[in-house]
Amino acid sequence: MQLCLYCGGDEDEPGHRERCDGRQGAIEEPELILRARHSDPETSHAAMAALDEGEMRNAADVVVWLIDQYGAMADYQLRDHFRAVWPRGCYHLYRQARSIARDEGRLRDSGERVVSPESGRKQVVWERCEGPPVAIEKCEACGHVLRRRVGAT
Repeated sequence: MQLCLYCGGDEDEPGHRERCDGRQGAIEEPELILRARHSDPETSHAAMAALDEGEMRNAADVVVWLIDQYGAMADYQLRDHFRAVWPRGCYHLYRQARSIARDEGRLRDSGERVVSPESGRKQVVWERCEGPPVAIEKCEACGHVLRRRVGAT
């Protein structure tokens, strides 16, 4: 028996997904969350609405592959490698793809920071891992992500 983190019911029970609305708290997120931030302009919201879940899963796979190939790296480094191999022209997806891979438990914050030569600010260095998916707590009213908890299942 696998307890549902939404409703406390048995996830393995037939018809569970049809009965559970998924708005009772933190969850392991099996589906992708393809949303722009509330503060993003309407063009960002339109771009996210136009994305295909399969395309984002492919982009997340590319990000993981790049870290496998080149080792742990910060976003500015990941962006440059992603641009070189992403064939679809929209190379800005690397951050969303990296976030998806992190939420799936395939990447994690290494604890190391490097300074981006462009901004002069420190960035997280991401490394490959094989962990459980990140528990995601969402707003009950709108569904936006409030908190991600690593290691909480």
